Amino acid sequence: MRKSMLASVLVMAMFASTALGAMLLRIDPLSTATTAVSQIVSLSQDGLYVGGSTTDPFDGNRSAAFYNLSTSTWTTIPNSAGTAPLSGDVTGIAHVAGGSLYAGLNRNDNNNRTYGTANQFGGGYVGSTNSSSNLTPTSATMTGNANLKTYVQPAGQSTRSTADGTDAWTAGFHSQGTTDKGPEAYIWKGSTAGAGAIYTTISGRSSTKAQLCSISGTGRAVGYDGYTSARTAAYVDATSGTATLQAVGQVPGYASNQDSYAWGISEDGNYITGCQRTTTNTTRPQGFLWKVGDPSATLLPDLNGLTNQSNAQSYPVAVADDGAVVGYTWLSGVTKNAAVWFPGTTKAQLLWDVATTAGIDLTGWTTLGTGAAAIEKIGSNYYIAGNGTYNGYARGYVLVIPEPASLSILALGGLALLRRRR
Repeated sequence: MRKSMLASVLVMAMFASTALGAMLLRIDPLSTATTAVSQIVSLSQDGLYVGGSTTDPFDGNRSAAFYNLSTSTWTTIPNSAGTAPLSGDVTGIAHVAGGSLYAGLNRNDNNNRTYGTANQFGGGYVGSTNSSSNLTPTSATMTGNANLKTYVQPAGQSTRSTADGTDAWTAGFHSQGTTDKGPEAYIWKGSTAGAGAIYTTISGRSSTKAQLCSISGTGRAVGYDGYTSARTAAYVDATSGTATLQAVGQVPGYASNQDSYAWGISEDGNYITGCQRTTTNTTRPQGFLWKVGDPSATLLPDLNGLTNQSNAQSYPVAVADDGAVVGYTWLSGVTKNAAVWFPGTTKAQLLWDVATTAGIDLTGWTTLGTGAAAIEKIGSNYYIAGNGTYNGYARGYVLVIPEPASLSILALGGLALLRRRR
């Protein structure tokens, strides 16, 4: 309810005049330079914030940052000295109680832009520019090894608030720089008060080679397990008492000797999406959707409504509470590959086509990107975050569209109104 009300206020305040209730918000970079870019990789559960990066005024490099949609302002992430921001991305962002922000980020604490040195870590950030707000556990508190590198994934929602909105979960992985141990997954539950953080190491089923990409508001995280030569899509519940990954449901004909990945999980933890390969087609990854508890996963159809085609592939990265999925899809001869799979539909749809059908003015845009990054279902609307090209430069965006049934009703109502006017 809180999420729906906040988002509704934002929609009414900023976009009341948009046709059919649909809208496309362009997210401009922090810098005013004509060549400046912005990139969005995450979206808060209430649709009020996006996380990613922006060209900053300090050195012109891309800086980890989050963006407030209601005020159109960026907040960049400082380094440990509280000075110029570092390159990186905010890969997850949660709006928690009291108005604080909590974001997963990918950066280097030593102000080194080469992601390969010791003591690299990413994790929690509470919404101020004071470096003391960095609540990430240090290398020493994790394993005592100074060469530990800890990451959050650049795909999916690496941070989400708890179900009650008072705290947040962060998921990722770490590895030992000198011994090449891992990667080993972790789940971290922090506290906005700066105390009481809980850090849990997650093991693969037969080794430490495990990575987590996204986490739900319930503490269920997804990623993949490298316990054999082929990676296996997997999940784990932070509150279950076990710290071992479990395999996700498999699609019929799943090829166990091929890599599979789980990239996204819904806010409520009920849906998981990613890609698997089947014995029918081992050359192209196929997107899947799995409802936790079901005996098997379902392949997501391509733009032609087919699956297991040698000329098609898909990488879904995020899923909403009702099972709507976004990501990347490829079909021979097709461009503008950002796509959505709505519940009950029989094929993928390009976001460009969905926006056009919704009556959104795409003047200046040449593409809505190769793949969407995040989705949330808020009330009867879908909020979809991604990156496209606007007047020749990379720009993040948030696309808000009514669910297909509502959109159809609104469209019919608009036609009826036009007829009456005539």
